[in-house]
Amino acid sequence: MSLSWVIETHDEVQSTQDIVMGLADMGQPEGHVVQASIQTQGRGRHGRKWESQKGNLFLSLLFRPSVQARDIGQLSLIAGLSLLEAIKGVIGKREDVELSLKWPNDILLNGEKCAGLLLETELTQSGAVNWAVLGLGVNVAKAPEGLGVALNDYADKAISVKRLRDDFLKIMDKHYSHWIQHGFDALRLK
Repeated sequence: MSLSWVIETHDEVQSTQDIVMGLADMGQPEGHVVQASIQTQGRGRHGRKWESQKGNLFLSLLFRPSVQARDIGQLSLIAGLSLLEAIKGVIGKREDVELSLKWPNDILLNGEKCAGLLLETELTQSGAVNWAVLGLGVNVAKAPEGLGVALNDYADKAISVKRLRDDFLKIMDKHYSHWIQHGFDALRLK
C-alpha cells in the first residue's frame, strides 16, 4: 500500500487545516495535501494561534485509516517521527544540532520548538475514524519572535521548503503504510 499524494498549493489561505477538513467532509480520498506559503488563521493545539510567516512550511494532509478512535493518536506519533527524520535529512549531521520529539506534537531543535503537529479527526457513530487531518508547521526560514527557532539558523545553506515537504511526504507514506499493514507495535520494533 502506498499513498498517491495530491498536492494543492496556495500563496495565502486562512488555514490549510480548515481547507482539508472541508475536503474530508465532501468525501475527498486520503492523500490530499494542502500547502500554503502564508496562513492568516493558522492554529495549533487547543486553538492556539500558529504564526505563519512566509518562507516556512505549512501543510495539512488527509487520511482515512481503518482504525478505531483509541488508536488514532498513533498517527500523530508516526507523523512526528516522520517529520523528525525529514528535518534531520535536510539539516545534515551537525554536532551543534540536537533534534528531539516532545510528545505528542512538537519537534525541538536544541530544546526550542521548530515544528508543531495538529491532528483533528471525525468519528463514525460506531467509534471508527471517518477521517483524520494532520496539520504541520515548520519554522524553516524564520521563527515567530520569542517562540522557537528556525531550521535555517542551523543549516549550512538555506533549506528548500519543497525538498523538506517532499522528503516528509515520502517518509510519512512509508511509515503510514507500514502502520496500516502491520500495526503500531510492528512500527515501534522496526
